[in-house]
Amino acid sequence: MVGYDWALLADRGGEAVEGLIATLLNRRYPAARQVNPSQGDGGIDVILDKGDGIEVWQIKKFTTPLSSSQWTQVKNSWSRFTAEHVDKGAQVSRYHLVTPWTPTEERYEDFRRLTGGRPFPTQWDGEASINGLADEFPQTMDRFVYGPGAIERNVQAKAFLAASPIEKSDTLTMSSAISVRQDALDELRDGLSDHYYIDQGTQTVTGDIAPPLPAPGNRGVFHRMTYLGDSRWRTESLVPRTEHATVADPVFLQMQFEVAPESPEAQAVTDWHQWGIPFDGIPAKTRVAGGPFAEAEAKTSQLSVSLVERELPELFFTIRDGDKLVFRSRLTKVARTRGIQTGWFRIYGVTEAHTLAVDLRIKEDESSVTFAVADVSGVDPAAVLAELDALEMLAPRHRVSVELPSGAAVAGLTDVRIPGALEAYVRRVAAGLLALQSHTSEQLVMPDVLGASAEEIDRLDSLVSIYAGQTSESTWSSGEWAVPEDPDDAAQLLNEMLPALLAGKSNLYAVERPTLTLGDMKVVIDHPLATARRSYRLPDGFDLGSVKPGGIIPLLPGDDARITTAAVAEWTPGSITFPSER
Repeated sequence: MVGYDWALLADRGGEAVEGLIATLLNRRYPAARQVNPSQGDGGIDVILDKGDGIEVWQIKKFTTPLSSSQWTQVKNSWSRFTAEHVDKGAQVSRYHLVTPWTPTEERYEDFRRLTGGRPFPTQWDGEASINGLADEFPQTMDRFVYGPGAIERNVQAKAFLAASPIEKSDTLTMSSAISVRQDALDELRDGLSDHYYIDQGTQTVTGDIAPPLPAPGNRGVFHRMTYLGDSRWRTESLVPRTEHATVADPVFLQMQFEVAPESPEAQAVTDWHQWGIPFDGIPAKTRVAGGPFAEAEAKTSQLSVSLVERELPELFFTIRDGDKLVFRSRLTKVARTRGIQTGWFRIYGVTEAHTLAVDLRIKEDESSVTFAVADVSGVDPAAVLAELDALEMLAPRHRVSVELPSGAAVAGLTDVRIPGALEAYVRRVAAGLLALQSHTSEQLVMPDVLGASAEEIDRLDSLVSIYAGQTSESTWSSGEWAVPEDPDDAAQLLNEMLPALLAGKSNLYAVERPTLTLGDMKVVIDHPLATARRSYRLPDGFDLGSVKPGGIIPLLPGDDARITTAAVAEWTPGSITFPSER
């Protein structure tokens, strides 16, 4: 990492340094927006909307230990941030204070006291973090440090590299020439350690920018990934030269978590210590000790722990009544973890129809199991109902266990309960979709049930009852009828259709294919519904003679304000054509 004299650079003006850091953050996060606060606390805010909340960087120009007045500016900026975002209900995923000066432990303790107690992580990004940003975008730094001569300087450097001789055949291609240089660098890299090789490469991944995890069989014992942009990663792996390399020169990642007590981050660290449950984005100070990647000082990091894919034996969730097998389902999405400090085991899995998430924890001679409603999105409603019917038979006397294919139990418990939400929500949705399947050509599958609102599930129940032959009734208070622009059509409406409607000799029917929304799922039911109002009247004093072609006729309920909705009788696919299909 290149070091910069930020105090010297700040002599050009602290605001210029703040603008530079904001520019670097915008280069890293193109979707972020920059805000210059209207209040007098100074600095620049950079805000990134991440979907699940905003991430905020408050940039200050301070390059030396903070004076009392400068710390007051920091506190004022924090107060402004909480007033503008937190107090107004904004979801915050992370907060950063950014200064070119690395805080002392005393100042960092002041920062922890200032920002503690919030339900989101906060961190102070000092000189090392900004230097890291600068390394990612050297052209931006060159333009700031060297001014207009930066471009010429960069071109000269690249020209010198391109013109350097290659001690091989004159017929080498450019690709081969680059490989020759790379081979020389690899030789230098291999000489860095007597105990480890450093395997280096570049990988391009699909989807998001999650780093590519080592493939099964990879001999590396420590991996470092650097994001290059455009979904490309540089990977460096320490590979032992001998079987005893890790003993002769052990490699450790020393960690000091920086989480507030009782916070979600603190609980995530505890769960990892006790049960080995992965976590994501926990602030910590880290230092690599040992090996060629060893670091002299700790640095502020965001730590994430993920599971390495491995082949696990099949596991089954079973319910037994004595010797009788009541229910058995193969567990999917199985994860087996072990506490980093305790050695306690955790087994997590989801039943085959995805109705139930099973979280089994084995603590020395004690076992416990927790059930949760799993994500049934995309599952056949019939399969969900069948699994729920079996789970419904669970009684306190039954023994619940997680077993190997041989029937040997990993752990077993009695007197357990299935989540009530399975009956309250999942069964209602599965049964409703199954009942509607014969009324539409679209293959209905389960939505994210817990993402559906109570009103949406009530709407599903209403549609099921209507298609079962019942009518749905509600009331109306006002409406209107648009008069056609064509004079002949307008005359027919005013002289024939409207009088018949008001006299109860005819009626209006709205025929439509209903749309069903359940959370993030939206489907159209083919079988149309017909809706009609029972009676109509004109508002008192309304002059019908004043209505012209293209006008509006207001309507009110007559003696009966009910609206009736029913399924169209004797309907078959294609028997009704809607205007959009013509």
